[in-house]
Amino acid sequence: MAETTAFDTLTTARKLKDAGIEDAQAEAITEAVRDAVTGSLATKVDIAELKADHSRLEGKIDGLEGKIDGLTGYNKFLMVFSGAVLLAVIGNMFV
Repeated sequence: MAETTAFDTLTTARKLKDAGIEDAQAEAITEAVRDAVTGSLATKVDIAELKADHSRLEGKIDGLEGKIDGLTGYNKFLMVFSGAVLLAVIGNMFV
C-alpha cells in the first residue's frame, strides 16, 4: 500500500527533544511512529484495486460454480445410466 499520509517528522522529533528525550531516541521514536502511521493505511487506489480483485474473483467463483453444477448433472446421469445397466444385467441373470 502506498504512503500518502503526511507526517511531520521534524516537528515530532523537535517536540520529543524539547520534552527531554535524547536526540537519537527522539529520532528513532519519530521514525517508528511514522512507519506505523504511514505504512498501514490504505489509499483510495488500494481500495479500488482490492474491489476490482474481489469482483474478478467473484466472477471466477461463479464460473466454477457453473462447472460444478454441470458436473453434478452429468454425475446424476451416469448414476441413473449405471443403475439401469446394473438392473439389466441382474435381470438377465435370472432369465
